[in-house]
Amino acid sequence: MLLRHRPQLVDKLVVRGRPLQEQWETRGPGLLNNVAQRTAEGFVAHNGEVVLVNPLVGGHGRAHLANNRVTLEAVLANPHDALPETLRLGWLLTQLNVDVPMYSDPIPQFLLLRVASLACLSLALAGAESVE
Repeated sequence: MLLRHRPQLVDKLVVRGRPLQEQWETRGPGLLNNVAQRTAEGFVAHNGEVVLVNPLVGGHGRAHLANNRVTLEAVLANPHDALPETLRLGWLLTQLNVDVPMYSDPIPQFLLLRVASLACLSLALAGAESVE
């Protein structure tokens, strides 16, 4: 239905996603590798799907643990100069395995997303610092 009203949306998302993809390819693997070195084996998901969505609030994303997927607004520039979008993407990707029973069993299910986002924040920041 959305594509019927905005047929150019897919092309716009491809254009908007290209700079993020280039930045991610440069720094993302190093960020995730650093997080993997700081955590237990298997904490960082082996794979995850990134879905770019039309920007509505100027920079937002969400981890969908059950699907090993993150959604990320395809902004053209970093909303905050000190926090690049590659950091946001890395932070979201580090959350994807928090629903593995060895990590999630002690956490009430209704709190899992919040705990995952907060627990992975310092990991993502440290990983980002290691790749500048």
